[in-house]
Amino acid sequence: MEDKEASCHSCPLSAFCSRPSGTENDQEATGCKLVGQAIAFFLLPIASAIVVAALVNDENTRILVGFSTLIFVSAVVAAVSWFLRRKRRAK
Repeated sequence: MEDKEASCHSCPLSAFCSRPSGTENDQEATGCKLVGQAIAFFLLPIASAIVVAALVNDENTRILVGFSTLIFVSAVVAAVSWFLRRKRRAK
């Protein structure tokens, strides 16, 4: 039988795996997951909207492009998250 700890550490997605409760690294795994979610759901859409809006010269167009980019990137992140969650539950 394969050792679960050895296989988890060799996996490139080990930061996203949930660890069994009762281990000393529960707090650390939860913190890393929350930071990753905060970056994906909040900082990525806001930062991309700011960058794209800064590239436009007209003020009215800048507002429209920034808001549209924020909505689009948020929708993409939510769709990818939903797909990954669904794929993980299927296993």
